[in-house]
Amino acid sequence: MAVARDHGALVRLDRICFGPRAWPAGEWWEAISEPGWTTVVLECGGEVAGATVLILWPPVAGLASIAVHPSHRGRGWGGVLLRDAVRRACDAGARWLSLEVDADNRTAIELYRSEGFRMARRFVEDGRARLEMHRRVRRRAPRRPGRRSLGMMPIA
Repeated sequence: MAVARDHGALVRLDRICFGPRAWPAGEWWEAISEPGWTTVVLECGGEVAGATVLILWPPVAGLASIAVHPSHRGRGWGGVLLRDAVRRACDAGARWLSLEVDADNRTAIELYRSEGFRMARRFVEDGRARLEMHRRVRRRAPRRPGRRSLGMMPIA
């Protein structure tokens, strides 16, 4: 979990990975400190190699950010971070995990599809073609045999 001392490294990682579309430093304070937000830092060799930001508001959780430093890409860290995000969403009681990605980011889209995400919609944001993708992370609890919900009870 991210702590205050990770703030500067997270801001730098975001700027390296997303350039002018990186979050302002103040939004990173929110991601680190606000209830309902979970920021996970992946460290490698004492430096921040990657991070995820989850918004855990069941029944739907949102993966607000996932980033791997360019010098650490190609090692499977993106998959590690994504699977951790799915587990955390499930543990928080979410049924679905949602994310948005640039439509031309083929590497990310392939990773998301390989982990069970499917496209929900296409849209344009700030002049960029984007995709919203979802994945079920938790199944509904099975109903007990012989039990019906009140909505299914026969009327006499």
